[in-house]
Amino acid sequence: GAGSEKTVIDPPGANSITTMFGIYADTQSRLTITNLAVTGAYVGIRFVKVDSSIISGDSVSSNGQQGISLSDYSDSVAIIGDTVTFNGSSGILIQSSYADLVAGCVVSSNSFHGINLNASSRNIVRGNTVNSNTVMGIMVESGSTGNLVETNTVNSNGVIGIELSQGADYTRIIGNTIKSSPTGVTVYASAWNVVSGNVVASNTSYGFELNQCTQSVFAQNTL
Repeated sequence: GAGSEKTVIDPPGANSITTMFGIYADTQSRLTITNLAVTGAYVGIRFVKVDSSIISGDSVSSNGQQGISLSDYSDSVAIIGDTVTFNGSSGILIQSSYADLVAGCVVSSNSFHGINLNASSRNIVRGNTVNSNTVMGIMVESGSTGNLVETNTVNSNGVIGIELSQGADYTRIIGNTIKSSPTGVTVYASAWNVVSGNVVASNTSYGFELNQCTQSVFAQNTL
């Protein structure tokens, strides 16, 4: 929109209508979605088979399910400087997609996970604020391998700050601040990970919870 105000996309009807998206793109390339406010949809921004695109500077809130969803080989997408809050499921879901970037976003107060990588590899999650989500702050799961999670602030999430689960192998969790959740970091059924240089403090049950965690390195973390 013109000036400093964001153009608002608020579809008519309830945000429980499964066919209602704020922005939907399928089999596209080199899109730029910037400086928009997307609210009241089932999914705020949904990309399916979209690659080499940018979602930046947007406000995505109060949608029925995910705020931003990338799926089905939506590769090399940059999600930068967005505010993703108060959505009915995860704030940002990356599913079956590769080489994406989530950086400098505020992803807070969503009703499932803040950022969820599901069956998605070689992604970077860097420098985000991921606070007060209902379940996990950052969830990497289901065969998501080779991801980098670094320099995020992950505080006051409902269950776990950061979890690696079910084959989230070769993940690097580096230089994050992870505080004030029941558990700071969980690694479950995942291997060959590096967890280093994190501040993991003031979590009420466990700083680290390891279950079927093998061949991994934990170094220079502050508890």
